[in-house]
Amino acid sequence: MPPKVSICLPNLNNRRFLEDRLRSIYAQTLADWELVVVDSFSDDGAWELLQEHAAREPRIRLKQSPREGPYPAWNQCVQLARGEYIYFATSDDTMAPDCLRLLAQALDAHSDVSLATCGLDIIDEESRVLPGAWERIRQTRYYRPWLDRLHRRAGFTDFCWTITLEGVP
Repeated sequence: MPPKVSICLPNLNNRRFLEDRLRSIYAQTLADWELVVVDSFSDDGAWELLQEHAAREPRIRLKQSPREGPYPAWNQCVQLARGEYIYFATSDDTMAPDCLRLLAQALDAHSDVSLATCGLDIIDEESRVLPGAWERIRQTRYYRPWLDRLHRRAGFTDFCWTITLEGVP
């Protein structure tokens, strides 16, 4: 039986963040997931750490691939994914324990919807929330009406945008 969610995680030399990332995945209230990691031959101990976790956690699948950047690695993750839904993750982030459950519930409840997104907190490299950082992102002026409430949009043409913090070069 395929998992509900495939978590696609490209990685390159993010050993220092992986324990927090993996801990946030293990803490998910939706337990029906698989983690597909494509590592680009990390040389900081990340690959060895991932192998240790995969040896103890059968829901983790690993692959190494040449360093071609995060997008080819994400594409490889998607090709390996078996889940009904895909969650795109990064090695240096975390997620709230109910993240996968709430996103999957939203997609299950609305079969005409292809993409579910969620709010976020901007954190530093110690996983501490940076108060007010979200408000300093220039794009929030455009997205402000949708940030703090549930909503559905008929189209989404601006999926890829760069986060720019005001006052940060």
